[in-house]
Amino acid sequence: MPPSPIDPARLAALPADLRALFRAQEAMIEAERRRADDECSARLHVESELAASKESVERLELLVKEYERARFGKRSEKFNPDQRECQKFCVRASL
Repeated sequence: MPPSPIDPARLAALPADLRALFRAQEAMIEAERRRADDECSARLHVESELAASKESVERLELLVKEYERARFGKRSEKFNPDQRECQKFCVRASL
């Protein structure tokens, strides 16, 4: 909720030290608003950088998977005929 404006006529009627306190408080409130705005802007910037970084990581992970599939895909799943015979022998031996 925004603060209610202070009536300048009523402010002028106050003693000088109270007027100075009001002005100091207004300055502090304005400085806090600026700090909060700067913090919000910085947070939004960091969040957008994080999202961009996550997208880059996902894209790189996808590229690595595609590379691994292209490099090792079908060949890694094929058995050498000698290996197949060895496996059959090992299975028979265990029975």
